Amino acid sequence: MLKLIKNNAGDTIVEVMVVLAVLGLAIGISYATASRSLTNTRSSQENSSATELLKSQVEVLRYWAADLNYGALPPSFCVNPAASSVGSVVVTGASCKNLDTYYTVDISYQDTGTNPNTFTLIATWQDLQQKGYKDSATLVYRVHQ
Repeated sequence: MLKLIKNNAGDTIVEVMVVLAVLGLAIGISYATASRSLTNTRSSQENSSATELLKSQVEVLRYWAADLNYGALPPSFCVNPAASSVGSVVVTGASCKNLDTYYTVDISYQDTGTNPNTFTLIATWQDLQQKGYKDSATLVYRVHQ
């Protein structure tokens, strides 16, 4: 009986295509995971920055708390961190956007029986996907006098 000797020196085109498909799948999954991770990191950074901005607004409120006329506060306002007198602390409208180019701050004051001297601070900003939605961070501060 004759024994045939086959030479298997190279790979077939099908084997090469299978390897390329598996490699492409692995790269695609890696890209999606990295992209999602970067988006989550950016979102966390934005939320952290908004919280810091709101905390700075609370610090100004705390500093001027004894001098503010709570009854004369507008329904929606923000505070000027560079204020040198109580008259220049409260600002409204476009000035609240000018505190930071990315965030808009809105402070409301309520004095109810259950929550006296309570400020609700909200920072809003454009979402990461830029599809018209807005993200926000909220901080509630109660003045103790």
